Amino acid sequence: MTRFIVAAALALGGTVAFHQTADAQYVYRYNTIDPWTGGIVQQGGYVTPFGAQSGVSYFNPWNGTSVQRYAYQNPWGTTMYRSSGFSPYYGAFNRGYYYPGFGASPFAGSFYHYRW
Repeated sequence: MTRFIVAAALALGGTVAFHQTADAQYVYRYNTIDPWTGGIVQQGGYVTPFGAQSGVSYFNPWNGTSVQRYAYQNPWGTTMYRSSGFSPYYGAFNRGYYYPGFGASPFAGSFYHYRW
């Protein structure tokens, strides 16, 4: 019991002594213009020890189409995809896909619709 208390005290002391905010390990972001359609594309993401996230946004000023897609994943492989957008030809949509994680059947995921 004494060893546990000493180890806990040392861990707490080290945590307090080296307290800093943790930054994401890898972050990227870029903007570009699609030369064929004139659409504006923005993409970005980050990776940390606790998971990853990426996103893409597309907007076409000529016809008003806008689309957003996002993906999230935690260290255990649980993944969630979301996409939403609007097209003057097809209307608005919102859809997602959830996958439970590593070791699960590839058919274990499920599609879902979410509200704005």
